[in-house]
Amino acid sequence: MKRNYFTLLLVLLVCFSAVAQSTATLQKQLFQHFHEKAYPGILIGYSNGQHNISQALGYTNTATKQYLKPDQLMISGSTGKIVVAAAALKLVQEKKLELDAPVSKYLKGEWAEAIPNYDCLTVRHLMQHRTGLARYIFTNFKEDVKQDPDKVWQPLEQVKYITAVPPKFGCGQGFAYSDTNYLILGVIIEKVSGQDFYTYAEQNILKPNNIKTFVPTTKRTISGLANGYAGEKDPVDFTGPALDKDGKSRYNLQFEWTGGGYAYSPVMMARLMIAIFEGKVFGKELLAEYTATLPAPEINAEYGLGLMKYNLNGKTLYGHSGFFPGYLAQVYYDPETKESFVFMINTTEPAGIQDLYKSINSFFAQR
Repeated sequence: MKRNYFTLLLVLLVCFSAVAQSTATLQKQLFQHFHEKAYPGILIGYSNGQHNISQALGYTNTATKQYLKPDQLMISGSTGKIVVAAAALKLVQEKKLELDAPVSKYLKGEWAEAIPNYDCLTVRHLMQHRTGLARYIFTNFKEDVKQDPDKVWQPLEQVKYITAVPPKFGCGQGFAYSDTNYLILGVIIEKVSGQDFYTYAEQNILKPNNIKTFVPTTKRTISGLANGYAGEKDPVDFTGPALDKDGKSRYNLQFEWTGGGYAYSPVMMARLMIAIFEGKVFGKELLAEYTATLPAPEINAEYGLGLMKYNLNGKTLYGHSGFFPGYLAQVYYDPETKESFVFMINTTEPAGIQDLYKSINSFFAQR
């Protein structure tokens, strides 16, 4: 019996040593590919469900030369839609929401009926960005949000910015990425769950899977948030540092809501992706629906229910990209190796973005 225990201990030590060596190798690979790049700083998160890695390179503040910390936060941009989609699918699992039900089943009234394509929109159309609805952020909204930095925006106010804009196509007849879809989805989630979105997501998605440091961006100051740097060609014209010297955003981060709506440490998103694909978030039965993607040429990928499908150097990867002025995020899940990688940089300067994706491609090509 003692010999068996000794043998078991020896096997465990060998396995632990191999895992430690593999983890150290991965950390070295990450460092080699992403240090000294053209962006201020980068946060990297990795998880395979058993082992997690957090890595930070560069600066949280370029003026003070303060270094990033591995557990620091960055704005998630649209990668937060992963949480929103998971919340919607959790409600589908609970039989409180139907993917192919018309939006009119859940939303009624004058404001809802003013939404273009209202009569034929379904929940699935919203989640797949197949509504034809315009992006509210590219209307007068982007000027209005800067005029009153403390204004708390209601999603219905934001949706009104696009009600007079003709849809790009009929329901389900094309792909056009639009945060407007996910604001409407957020209103539906709150209606059928009976809770505000962030509370429902925390209680049903994040907390049950031990996902921490996912901070709702509900105000102008977020503790532990790295400064972001928007370039002169920022798509929504929010140029310069994202935060002032006191760490306060120059506009209310709250407006993004279910279009993204989180700041997080990337290792936590990596862990969430593992939990989703292990069937721990909304069950395994809905994974086929989740990963059923359609062509989305506008984003050079395919799109499912809040999920992008990529072909990167011959690898099929699932995930989502995210943009917010001064911040860029990229989430990947590899179904072959069952690993998740999350990359976040604190710049939207074109040179930094291009360099990041060049480094990511190089990294995956050599793994």
